[in-house]
Amino acid sequence: MNLKSPEIKYFLNSALLITILLFCYFLLCWSALFNLKFKEFFVVYLVSFSLTASSWLIMFPALKKNPKDIVLPILSLTTTQMLLFLAFTVAVLYTQKPMDLVFHALVIFLIYLIGQTSILVNLLKSN
Repeated sequence: MNLKSPEIKYFLNSALLITILLFCYFLLCWSALFNLKFKEFFVVYLVSFSLTASSWLIMFPALKKNPKDIVLPILSLTTTQMLLFLAFTVAVLYTQKPMDLVFHALVIFLIYLIGQTSILVNLLKSN
């Protein structure tokens, strides 16, 4: 694989997106604006990592196909990520943890979803 392949571009762009997002989130968590404990902070990081890992697992095989056949993988990716977030929300509710945790994960999820969509659109435009 060369560095111009769609798989490598998608991997690098999504890794850069989640790194920047989590770094900014890390800085905000240490400010007085957020008041999260380390365990809660770590759980939000795990949710973010599961979103990223699911996107890589679903999109890598799809990027090798014809760009016109990529609609179904994108829909399955978005559905899988929403189900992961909903499962996380149910787990938080079941364990009676603070709902602030769900809010933090939701913000990261929405920003990541918007960023991931823009990465995929730019990637498809370039092919």
